[in-house]
Amino acid sequence: MIFEAGSTPLGPVIAVREFTARRARRKVPVTVRIGTPYPRPTGEWACPFEVTGLGRKRLRHCFGFDAFQALQLVPQAIRAELQKDGANVTWLGLDLEVVLPRPVPAITPAQAVRLNTLIEKELARFLRVAERRFTRSRA
Repeated sequence: MIFEAGSTPLGPVIAVREFTARRARRKVPVTVRIGTPYPRPTGEWACPFEVTGLGRKRLRHCFGFDAFQALQLVPQAIRAELQKDGANVTWLGLDLEVVLPRPVPAITPAQAVRLNTLIEKELARFLRVAERRFTRSRA
């Protein structure tokens, strides 16, 4: 769950990344900062993050049962924030699909195993092709 938290500060920053957004043929720097997860009085944990450079400063929080889950949800929320305005956002020239991939949903444990097996097979195939190309280019 994510909410606007204007009154809660970001707190100690644990990670920063500089993205680039393309808007009307010009490049705009976009900075993302992730704060330290903290416990809330309700028992859940919150992890703050901030996105600046897309026209306004946005401070948001992700919530989880523990600090790990709250932190784990932040990349998905950052991706949603970066895509909100319709700008083409990249990091080191790489698309968001590469640097902030979507999680693979699974309804049952059996589905999770099947989906992860398919992903592993596809990744192994991709790496074999890349290795062959690299070996040929060095020959």
